[in-house]
Amino acid sequence: MKTPGLVPLFNIEVEISRTEVIATTLGTRANSPVKGGKFVGERLSGTLLPIGGDFAIIDSEGTFRIDARLTLQIEGGPVVQMNYTGRLVMPADGMQRLFAGEGLDPDEVYFRVGATFETEPGPYGWLNTIQAVGTGTLAPGVAPYEFYEVT
Repeated sequence: MKTPGLVPLFNIEVEISRTEVIATTLGTRANSPVKGGKFVGERLSGTLLPIGGDFAIIDSEGTFRIDARLTLQIEGGPVVQMNYTGRLVMPADGMQRLFAGEGLDPDEVYFRVGATFETEPGPYGWLNTIQAVGTGTLAPGVAPYEFYEVT
């Protein structure tokens, strides 16, 4: 069996609107609509359209269960649907600090996601066939990630 490798795919900065926190019977929802953003990589770059968001649920132990849908516009290329799920664990005071305008040091958070893509056939059709993984961090109003193709 071949050991998987990682090939850099792109870095993305997801600009988020005000997070709405909603108490539900399943847990606490943290819904964060996307305002826009940009992504940059050797094989594809472009902008993040203001469509989609992260609809996380915070479990009883404080772990964010990420469930995000983004819409990417490749520079000179097609629109791409990007979906990812994962886990975010931050310090107990992390949300309060973010709402107060502070950033969180990457060493303070565990933020890992798995991503898939959907787009039209053609030059970027290879995105339909790959699995990607990402690591992120948080700052006020933005979630920066690094994404990698799993080989």
